[in-house]
Amino acid sequence: MATQPTFLSKVRLIYTGMFMVALLLIIFAFRWQVAEAERFTLAADGRSQLSYIPSVRGSIYASDGTTLAYSEPRYDVYVWLPELQFRELKEIQTRVEFTDKLGSLIDKSGEQLRQELSALEAQDVKYIKVADSVTVEVRNQIMALTLDADKDKPENQRRKLTGYEMKETSKRIYPENELASQLIGLTKQLEDGSTVGLGGLEAEWAELEPIEGIVSGERDARGNAIALSAEKTVEAQRGNSIYTSIDKRLQLLVENRLKWAVEAFSAASGSVVIMDPKTGEVKAMANYPTYNPNLREAKDPSVFGNKAISEPYEIGSVGKSFTLAAALDTGTVNPDSVIIQGHQGCEKIHDDLEPVCTHDKLPQPPLPIKEAFALSDNIYFLHLAQLMEKQDFHDYLVNFGIGIPSGVDIKGESAGYPVKDVEKWNVADQAAYSYGHSYQMNLLQVANGIGAIANYGVLMQPHVVNKVQRVDGTEITLPPRAVKRVITKETAQTMDEIMHQVYQNNLFWWERHYDDLRSYKIAMKSGTALIPLKNGLGYSNEINATYAGYDASPDRSFVMIVRLERPQGSLASTNARILWLELFRDIKDYLGVKRIGEF
Repeated sequence: MATQPTFLSKVRLIYTGMFMVALLLIIFAFRWQVAEAERFTLAADGRSQLSYIPSVRGSIYASDGTTLAYSEPRYDVYVWLPELQFRELKEIQTRVEFTDKLGSLIDKSGEQLRQELSALEAQDVKYIKVADSVTVEVRNQIMALTLDADKDKPENQRRKLTGYEMKETSKRIYPENELASQLIGLTKQLEDGSTVGLGGLEAEWAELEPIEGIVSGERDARGNAIALSAEKTVEAQRGNSIYTSIDKRLQLLVENRLKWAVEAFSAASGSVVIMDPKTGEVKAMANYPTYNPNLREAKDPSVFGNKAISEPYEIGSVGKSFTLAAALDTGTVNPDSVIIQGHQGCEKIHDDLEPVCTHDKLPQPPLPIKEAFALSDNIYFLHLAQLMEKQDFHDYLVNFGIGIPSGVDIKGESAGYPVKDVEKWNVADQAAYSYGHSYQMNLLQVANGIGAIANYGVLMQPHVVNKVQRVDGTEITLPPRAVKRVITKETAQTMDEIMHQVYQNNLFWWERHYDDLRSYKIAMKSGTALIPLKNGLGYSNEINATYAGYDASPDRSFVMIVRLERPQGSLASTNARILWLELFRDIKDYLGVKRIGEF
């Protein structure tokens, strides 16, 4: 009978133990599923990782198929301290051996690398970046590093140096350095390793952007992949490539001559645009000062912008080309029309306004309008504008592209200051518009407007990219596109003759070195405009000097616009004219411009 209490005591003890185990299970289950659910979820997330596989941007090509921009694979090198410490603990490799060997390939001494690791290790940092953007060659050399202890073993039996990881990235390369740098743009690498375009074609063409791949899987406490975990991969895809109309040889000729002119005439900057007026293709677009996108050492941030499209300005008397074309097209005048009986050099148009004057303020006799155009006479042109219906004059200016974005496929265009609505015009507006003031255009807009005259009256869509090549090999061709007819073919041909006379007049008789240029059918117009003061109250004594010209032969091979900002001299004829003529002499044979008598 004495054994029964003992037996019951044992049973109660077992039940008590089972109860305590069950209670503990309930407590831990509550802790895991409720109280600390967030912490354990984060821990699980730490084991289950997404890795992004970078890819490279598409390339940018010149018109001859050579490369203007491309990306090549690069690798950032990291040290994974838990693995390094584990290998040290197991006496597989020493830190000195690791740092000496790795450092020799990433331009760091072993001692320098050890100090860098120790400083961050003390802060409990585990993943340490030690090198940026090493080449594929250096990556392969790092991966080939083996332990000294195995140096006498066959190569295939040597243990690899471990404790590092490499993250694939890429580097954008511009093989032509400064050439067309503002037009091409540049890129910036973000913290996540992705690359974005900054300005120019790089920013405008999303087709260049690659698609990142994704790898999902689990890793152990030392960061190594768990072999039995389910791993899923989405393949990376490189960006598409684009082919441009940029002629590298022409671009180089333009950039060299532009640099010369900016320095020779002490200008703040200069820009040049050369287009094919028949297609709207931009053949060359240059700015100076410029920069090398591979180095990015420029201290003045303004050099990164493309002033040919981003900086509208008052174009001055180049705008008279649009005014005269409108007056001829509406039948308001013909080239020989005499619209006023001369003037005294200045004319008052309103009691509250300063008089309108010619550049030399000299009297002029009665003149045919074609001669007034050749003399760039402001007074004749304010009267010419007054002869036209305001709405007609307004519409022609807008149709030539004033104040309207050109829509060019380059990031960064600023459309400029448009002409006012007709109902808001006053006598000052109508006068200023007649001789190319009060509205603003960027240089490409000017080239396109003058190009409409060169293209027998048809305005084309300016563009740089002709073709997109997809990664699968398919190609998308982007053909030229006509925007609208601005003037009739007959009016355009009349403008050819009037503007050709201007060209002949701009080849001064004493400039014997330009005699050879007289045999070309070139149409031209100049523009000198004072630069407005920053406070908007009047104008400074500094100028923007512009020259516009085109091939008026049947080939219509080019239209070229040059601008010098704040050059020495009070008239464009003393600076921008020389730049235009020197450039024409540089490029005429390369472009195959025909002489009079050859067509």
